[in-house]
Amino acid sequence: RRWTIASPRLVSYLGLASVCLLAALAFRRPELVVVAAPFALIVAVGLLWEGRPQVSAWLTLDRDRALEGDEITAEIELNAITTIDLLELHLPVPRGLSVVEGDNPGGLHLRTGDERTVSLRLVCDRWGSVELGELRVRARGRIGMLVWEGRINRPHRVQIYPRPELLQSLVAPLHTQLATGDL
Repeated sequence: RRWTIASPRLVSYLGLASVCLLAALAFRRPELVVVAAPFALIVAVGLLWEGRPQVSAWLTLDRDRALEGDEITAEIELNAITTIDLLELHLPVPRGLSVVEGDNPGGLHLRTGDERTVSLRLVCDRWGSVELGELRVRARGRIGMLVWEGRINRPHRVQIYPRPELLQSLVAPLHTQLATGDL
């Protein structure tokens, strides 16, 4: 899923231009149109010049099973089809995992045809089954008038097992009973 959002810069320039133009109409002052013209021109040129950024992303994990306390390496491979001035990348980490090394969220600049790999080292905090893989991407254009946000789903399920010594200490019988063949 991808969607486009107007940046605060675009909203403020449009607001300022529209307020000046409305004031020019209300007060019948042509000087206010001259004040509004540069802001309207910046918005028009900015919207014409901004192109939709295109990037493809893949998420790979070095393994899908681990013990509590082990580290997993997650690699996000990026391929820029168009130039992106600022690409913000975020991998939401579920409960049970935490980031030890790497920038999450992080930002980078990609030129057309660039291929980059962003590595994150994750530590398994709790045992259980966790799903990892929804990449959240935000790209800003050259002028910063528009912001494109999207989610790229590359689901991976990681099974985290408890340490054997924890399992041995967890289950202690409350009352032992004789069974057939115990005597």
